[in-house]
Order: sequence, then C-alpha cells, then structure tokens
Amino acid sequence: DDKENLYLGSRAGNIDGRTFLPFKIIIDELFSTLIGAWLADGCYDKKSILISDPGVKVRLLIKEFAARFGARAKVHSDHVTMMINSKGLRVFFERVLELKGDAYTKRVPEWVFGLDKETTSSLIKGYFNGDGCVKKDEICINSSSRGLLKDFQTLLLRFEIPLRISLNLKKDKTYESRISGSKFLRTFYH
Repeated sequence: DDKENLYLGSRAGNIDGRTFLPFKIIIDELFSTLIGAWLADGCYDKKSILISDPGVKVRLLIKEFAARFGARAKVHSDHVTMMINSKGLRVFFERVLELKGDAYTKRVPEWVFGLDKETTSSLIKGYFNGDGCVKKDEICINSSSRGLLKDFQTLLLRFEIPLRISLNLKKDKTYESRISGSKFLRTFYH
C-alpha cells in the first residue's frame, strides 16, 4: 500500500533538521504513554513539546519516541524538563491529536475514549506517572483541571476502577482525587 511509504514534512529548514511524520501513525503503548505524560506535565514552546520533571524511565521513553520520528530529545536548560525539538510533532500534537490547554484547562481529547483497553491503560499509566503519588493504601492525583480528573475518572471506569474526586480546591489550587480499596489497587497495578 502506498500510504505506508508516504511521509509528511515541513518546507522550512534544511532536510537534515526536519522531522518527517509517516502518513499513517499508530497510537501504540509508547505513544499513548507519552500522551499521558503530556497530559500530566506537558506544554509547548514555539517549536517543541515539553514534558516537565519526567523520571528516568519516562526520559528514556521520550528519547525513544523522538527517535521514532527522527526528532531530537534533550534536557531543557532548567534541568528538569525534557524537550522534543520538532515543530512538526508539536503541531501534530496540538492540532491533530488535540492535546492543548494549560494546567487549568487540559482535557483528554475525545478520540482517546475510543482507544482499546491496552492502549488506554498505557495512557493512564503515563498520566499517573507524572501526576500521581502513592500514599498509605491509596493512589492520589492532584490536578488544577477538574475536567481532566473527570476524564480520567471515565477512563478508569472501563477497568471498573472508581476515582473519587474532591469537590473542594486545596490551598495549592488543585483538586485531589484518589483510588483506594485493595481490589481496585490490585486492578490498577495489573
């Protein structure tokens, strides 16, 4: 099929510095984990995708993801944020995948709700890896976007895992949500 050999690229810049996106892009485990990480701690600058404070494992995933598209991933000058330097990927994330908003307005794009369970699980894990923390007998997530938490509540229900969301803002202007109960924690970890 000719579509397998088609790539999209920008006209600007020299050919060595361009990122070429395949015509057909598959949202697999790596891609969905990165989307989850972006929903937790991501933003954009003019020509890059930025994900703040990723752990070592996520840094490696970011580098692997960037390499898949011929882009470069590097640590930002703040020493905590990873950057994927690719205007093409940045535009693709924001305009095609509809990954947009700030800490207060981010939402899970509508198309994500149609993903298969395995891919959805990877996206959820990517998000929890960025915004989640483990407390005694529960997993908590804090977010400034109540809508984003409600979206993850819906995604988790596909796995029969309830996410309880606080109605009140904390002092740091975030909403706290939690998964508790041994049955639900076991399901989440598997």
